[in-house]
Amino acid sequence: MVSSLPPPPPPAPASVPPPPQPAPTRRRSRRWPIGAALALVLAVVAAGAWLLVGRDDDGGDDAATGTWDRVVALTDDNNVVVFDADGEELDQIGTGLAGVEAGIVHVTGRHVVVHDRDDHVLVVVDVASGDLVELDVPEDSTVRPVVGSDVVLHAAPASGGPESVLVNVELGQRIDLAFSGDVDDDPLFFQGSARADPTGTRVAVLESRSYRSVVVRFAGDDDVADDALTVDGAPVAVTDDGLVVAIAGEGRAAIRYLDDAGEEVRTVPVDAPRATLSAADGSIVVLTGSGELVRTTADSDDVEEIGSLDLGAEIDYALPAFGDERIVVGAGSSISVFDAAGDEVATIDDLASTRPQLTGRIGRCVSFGEDEIVTVDTESGDALATTNASFVRLTSLDGCTIVVDGPDGSQIVRDGDPVDLGDDVNVQALAPDGASAVVVDTAREGALVDLDDAEGDPVELGGDLRQHVFVSADDD
Repeated sequence: MVSSLPPPPPPAPASVPPPPQPAPTRRRSRRWPIGAALALVLAVVAAGAWLLVGRDDDGGDDAATGTWDRVVALTDDNNVVVFDADGEELDQIGTGLAGVEAGIVHVTGRHVVVHDRDDHVLVVVDVASGDLVELDVPEDSTVRPVVGSDVVLHAAPASGGPESVLVNVELGQRIDLAFSGDVDDDPLFFQGSARADPTGTRVAVLESRSYRSVVVRFAGDDDVADDALTVDGAPVAVTDDGLVVAIAGEGRAAIRYLDDAGEEVRTVPVDAPRATLSAADGSIVVLTGSGELVRTTADSDDVEEIGSLDLGAEIDYALPAFGDERIVVGAGSSISVFDAAGDEVATIDDLASTRPQLTGRIGRCVSFGEDEIVTVDTESGDALATTNASFVRLTSLDGCTIVVDGPDGSQIVRDGDPVDLGDDVNVQALAPDGASAVVVDTAREGALVDLDDAEGDPVELGGDLRQHVFVSADDD
């Protein structure tokens, strides 16, 4: 099963990467008749709960690239320092934060979000204008982006509870879920249960005690939660026209389509659901416990049978990848990749672990494993390499360049090949295009490295800076 992963450990010192191991064998044979291309959002059912996994909303070509024009870092006194690509300092923005545990938790467009765990606040910094907004969040919060839109964050304790806040980064607004909608006196919200529309305007979150969804709207003004709705079921997708929820039962379930006002449009019963996939055309594809694929729509009571999986093992999870062009299925010790037309791209067998290493968006490449990391190119079906590591800490936007932590320290693996950055450096940031990285030596001196010319002269960024990130300030 796929669930929320723990936060990454602190970076370990990098060392010379070990030579890559031979890639596992792969085979091509079966066909999975899925039909039309799917833009997927996944909800896996486990122990009676729908566990939600996000996707990259960009298409395959867009997901393969990433742009940046700034490097941003924090000083020890929590100022945000902005550099251009040549290492010139453009600005230093004071956040006003004094907490020793303050750190950057999210980057989207021109905005950097800093979380002060001591004072329980988020500061949203516009690195282009220098403007900032301070927003209160619950004590002991972790902060994660909401599935469907990277401009919405969910701040809540990792163990769940009534204290749960949604933040729209672009609008600089917050919504306290405990005071939104018709919820119990002691509501229970978990991170990972939220869905947002692509604009980040409407968000639905599961209240687990009642198994009902609270639906809120960021309205662009101070009065943002008065029109909150509460509807039965767990959120599957927030669409332009309304909301889709899943209602679970013993061996039975239903997909329920609602309009923008929360009124029921249609409820379609389905059998023994294992996962739901939200398609670009508004239909919902359900993967049943027996491996059957069926499609439901808001326009029909009928359930369309579109195919089945025969993987020879119980399905552990399914993930969208490469925009709407690939689906990855983990079953037993194998990973199978299918294209949107239903053809099997590849199956990689005999893996020690098929646990997906998810760091955020899911692009063209996906990494799997625990003691050995296998990175799979879902476009070609190739296993790029096996890396001796236990944890993927950073990835490029397409997922094909990774920073791993393992017994030999941290290292960069790019398209299956290790990048030698020398001894005694930490990899602190990886560019979204996978072509550059920020490394810091033991003296805390930072440098911007061109990974196409790793042995060339780096761009010096100065010392006593921490937690570098890459930002696209010119995102208009």
